[in-house]
Amino acid sequence: MTRMKLMIAVSMMLMVITTNAQAEDYKLVKKDGLLSLYEKWVTAMNGEKAREIKAVFYAHAKPADAVALLKDQSKALEWNPNAGEYKVVVSANPNSWLNYVIYDIPWPVGDQDLCLQYSMKQSGTVTEVVFQGTDHKSFPVKSGVGRISGTKGKWVFEQQTNGLMKITYTISTNRNSKLPKFITDPIIHDNMMESMVLFTSLLENK
Repeated sequence: MTRMKLMIAVSMMLMVITTNAQAEDYKLVKKDGLLSLYEKWVTAMNGEKAREIKAVFYAHAKPADAVALLKDQSKALEWNPNAGEYKVVVSANPNSWLNYVIYDIPWPVGDQDLCLQYSMKQSGTVTEVVFQGTDHKSFPVKSGVGRISGTKGKWVFEQQTNGLMKITYTISTNRNSKLPKFITDPIIHDNMMESMVLFTSLLENK
């Protein structure tokens, strides 16, 4: 298994959130220039810990540019290097679209996919894009491909007075793993940092 494949396999299993739980505050786990990565843990009713990831970073761009990039299927694999397939389905409503992703993951995990519904709203200088897992007739569950369930999160794009745009990205799924944290933490953090750096690069060099 290559390091890149391992990164996506483990990160999908570990970006977790559960219901009926008491959440901690976010804690800074990694920082690189204008990019900061946070996580928080919740204690579920069964006593197990679950993780939610948040990235906060900045770009010389505008919210409209960021939303356009999220909808740009031709550029998706450039900032999602662990995806084998990435499709965007737009609708008549410019504030709503569908996203389908397949991750090619070697045994023993196996290939995984997810289907996400995106919804955008704007208020002043802030644009919020919320997403959550959904089922859609265009993307039925495939034989041999596991469907990632419980995915939810959001992008928040805030235009700053200094010309920079603040970007806050959070994500969680119901995937879990019994691998020890000292093995998984660096993989999860590095994978998220890489994706956000690539997203920023595309935004600033469009």
